[in-house]
Order: sequence, then C-alpha cells, then structure tokens
Amino acid sequence: MNQNNGNHWSIFARSGPSRLTSYNESLVYRLLDVLRPDPVEYSSATPLVFSTAKEFEGKADKNEKWYGTPYQVESLASYEKEWCSPPAIPALKLPGPNPFIPRDLSVINPKGRIVKPGDKIAAPAVVLVFPTTAGWKVRHKLDDIFAQPKVVCNLEVVSPVAYESPRAVAALKLFELSLDERLNEYAYDAQMAGLGYSLDFTTRGLRMSFAGFSDKMPDFIEKVAQAVATYTPSDPVEFERLRDVVRRDLTSYDTQQPYQHAMSNAAVASEDPRYTVQEIRDTLDSVKMSEIKPLVSRVFGQAEGLGLLQGNLEFRGVDQ
Repeated sequence: MNQNNGNHWSIFARSGPSRLTSYNESLVYRLLDVLRPDPVEYSSATPLVFSTAKEFEGKADKNEKWYGTPYQVESLASYEKEWCSPPAIPALKLPGPNPFIPRDLSVINPKGRIVKPGDKIAAPAVVLVFPTTAGWKVRHKLDDIFAQPKVVCNLEVVSPVAYESPRAVAALKLFELSLDERLNEYAYDAQMAGLGYSLDFTTRGLRMSFAGFSDKMPDFIEKVAQAVATYTPSDPVEFERLRDVVRRDLTSYDTQQPYQHAMSNAAVASEDPRYTVQEIRDTLDSVKMSEIKPLVSRVFGQAEGLGLLQGNLEFRGVDQ
C-alpha cells in the first residue's frame, strides 16, 4: 500500500496496479476466444508446457541452437480431452462469510482534533467495579483526536502462578505456542477484517493486546478469550514439535550478542523471582502434556485483571 501511494493517487492505492491505462474491448474478447485447449481451430492457442527435472535427463532428443540446451517436444493431444472436461474438486470451494467484517463504521466523536505541543490530554477514566466481572480494574479513554472507528484493548491477567518456577515458565511457553496455532482458525478472518491481536505470558501473567475496528472487537475478544480458557493441548506429535521449537529458541540464547547477555544477567540480578535461560532449558524436556491444563487453570484461578480500552468506545460499552 505504501509503495502504491507513491505511484498512484491515494484513492487508487489498492486498485492502482491492476487498473487498465487503456481499454480495447475487441482485443479482450479476442484474447478470451483463443484461450482454449483445442488447437484445431486456433493454431495460436496450442498449449505449451515447460517441465524441467532430472528425471528427463537422457530423454531429450534435440538441442536448442543458442546455448545447446537439450529439450524434447511431446504432443499433448492425449491430455486435451481431460482438460476440456476437468472433474469437480469437492475440496475447492469459496470460503464462508467472514464474521469479523465490520458493519458499523460510525465514529462516536467524528470531529477529532490536532494535538499541539503542550496541549493537555485527559487521562483514562478508571472503572473499578463490574457486576459481572469481579476482579477487573479497567481504564477507559474515548478517542477525541483521531476520529477513527477503531479501538485498542490491552488486557493483562496478573497471576503469581505464571512465574512460580522455571518449569511453569517452560510449560506456559509450550501452551502459548500450541494456543497460537489453535487461534489461527480465527486469526486469518480477523486479519482480513482489519483486526489483530498478540498474546504472550510474561513474568506477571498473561498479556493480551487487541487492535482494530470497534464494531466487531467484542466478538473477536470473546472468541480469543474462550479459546484461552477452554483449550487443552491433545496432540502428542504436535506437542513434541513445539517442544523442539522452544528448545531451539532457548538454545539460540548462547549465540546472542554480549550486550544481550548483559541485559539478561542484569534482569536476573535486579528482579526476584527471575529465572535464567539455562534454568528454563533444564526443565523443558521433563514437562508433560498432561500438566499443561492444570497449570493454566491455576494461573486463572489466582489472578486479577487489568485493562486499558481506548478508542471509538463509549464508557457504557466497557463492560461488554
């Protein structure tokens, strides 16, 4: 998109590279008429197939005159009937409706404003009590600057269980990767509809960030939250593959730059608790798939929630 803006007007940023500079209807239909696999009526439409592989070595009976490249010419007449009536492919189908495409693009504060240096910006309001979501402390800020139908939601589930031991850290890394693959079934549709998210476990607990159009944001957060709360790794083969991914990631620490090691060592010396990469690596291979779900349940069972919701979202919509 950025590159297209340099070559086209902004209104054509998406369609510019595909737009026709000139249009000749007769030429278009002429091209469509000759795009057929039957070479009898239109000799110019004879299909050409180029295939290169070592298995053809020795079968070529001709040589190209400029570089001497060996090649062979073979008739494709035996394939023409099959090409003219290809079988149906049941697996080939159009995708279903995208549930995350926004319908309401209205802006609560459509005027917006330009912020100048020194201007004061109101701090987010603190919402302390939700009747249906006890234990959450959320800050809310209605956008009065950008005037866009979008919202940013930063949520954090603070739990001491998430960093209670090196083994817990290793187990939650495995859960995070496995959950991320599960969420791919929502992530593609969400990305196509202008929604995005990130999810990771930190020394404080689970941190989730969401951004995109405000209309479908509650639905998207609900899908992700349900997956986080209910997902249980169940495929041993996939679990071992993800264990290898985490192992290689931890092993790569050994080849990092000295300043990165210094930063890591400084964190270990100044934070308590703070585990070294080696401590986490030593426990990784002994983590069992069966202990992941009980650990995650304890993380959420001993937790409190913090949130910051800002953008095109009214105060009464925070609870939702």
